[in-house]
Amino acid sequence: MYMEYQHGVRITKYAHELPCLEAIFKEYEDNLSKQRNLINNAPTPELEKTSSTYKTRKKLQDEALEHLEKERMSLESMADVQAQLITYRAAGEKIFSENQAESEAALRKMSTEKHHPASALEKYMRAEGVPKPSPYHTAHHIVPGKGKEAVLTARTRLHIHRNGIRINDPANGVYLVRKDDHTPHWSMPDSKGHLRYHTKEYERYLAARITRLQGMDALKTQLQVIGRLLQQHEPKYAIQQVRNAR
Repeated sequence: MYMEYQHGVRITKYAHELPCLEAIFKEYEDNLSKQRNLINNAPTPELEKTSSTYKTRKKLQDEALEHLEKERMSLESMADVQAQLITYRAAGEKIFSENQAESEAALRKMSTEKHHPASALEKYMRAEGVPKPSPYHTAHHIVPGKGKEAVLTARTRLHIHRNGIRINDPANGVYLVRKDDHTPHWSMPDSKGHLRYHTKEYERYLAARITRLQGMDALKTQLQVIGRLLQQHEPKYAIQQVRNAR
């Protein structure tokens, strides 16, 4: 990340220091810049321009730029979705109500909330400043709505709910490539298709990491640490790192 300083003082803001809408556009511009750099810096000898490899790569690059432009257009109308996210989170935070009936009702609502399709999670992730990298990505629930280890995953999910985090909260989401057919992808070259991360081993390590933590902020931070591991590494290594995550 390029940092600009003035008289020895950093004037470039980190993402978490930016207003939400400004952070959204910064993420968009970073993705667009990354894709354009790949296009401009890629070696394209004259003979290669007629090859199937070049044509395939150029097609994917054109699709990525078109997708990112659509993301920009959708981001311009984010104010309403941001308001929806505030309301969505406020309903979850009723778990902390001193009124026992209200707290129990909030927990029931969170526990029975559907996690599919992923469009709800994607909508709230955009509102939080995380645009979808390409049409080949899908929003992945870090704590699954349901899992292969059904009882264990239900307990993990209940734990985040008791700390005020709903299943489609953007803190519980990360974008992964939808299928192996679309990997490696420029936005996360070492990551694989998201279904390969849905394993019993992942759910066991995730439960061990998450259920020992208390407090909304601590849990949200840890969820995002785990999400980055999935984006940055192939499944076997990423899942082992979930076990060791701090």
